[in-house]
Amino acid sequence: YYQAIELNSVYSFDIARYLGMDVLNRISAYTSEQKDMLLYIARSLEIGRKNDWHKETMIARVYNMLCAADSAQCTKALAYLDRAERLAPERYQVYIEKYISYYRLEDSPNAVKVFERALGAGYSVPASVDLHLNIGYMYGAVKNFEKAIEYYEKARIIDPTNVGVLESLAYVAREKGDIEKA
Repeated sequence: YYQAIELNSVYSFDIARYLGMDVLNRISAYTSEQKDMLLYIARSLEIGRKNDWHKETMIARVYNMLCAADSAQCTKALAYLDRAERLAPERYQVYIEKYISYYRLEDSPNAVKVFERALGAGYSVPASVDLHLNIGYMYGAVKNFEKAIEYYEKARIIDPTNVGVLESLAYVAREKGDIEKA
């Protein structure tokens, strides 16, 4: 990992990303050594960033990985993501990482706003299905089933055969007590 990070500052950001972060991203509980590794990755990326939305987003991703145990890390992630969004408001990845930060902070209203902004930016059909589904999930999480259905139906119009959309509509129908519709 450390060699990959050192290479990042000289040769390739992708080497550090693939050898370090993507492996650590699959772990749900980190040892103190792995936490140190993530902070080292973030610091290394911070040194090399120069108005690069991708690096800002990747730094935020590191802090998002750490914020399950420390909500202050989510706040750091959001600061980097605000810069990334200003640099590249058209990049879907920025919105996904922002959603993760707000989700981990248990801030459903802001998570929904992030996805609604992304929809307003006019993403392609596959991304729009995902965005509509995720907004529906967030509304479902706060038991606002009417808004959840509204977004699931928008996703179904885009892709009527999407299994995730159909399952989500069935789940909401069951939660509302409409077993026949589920």
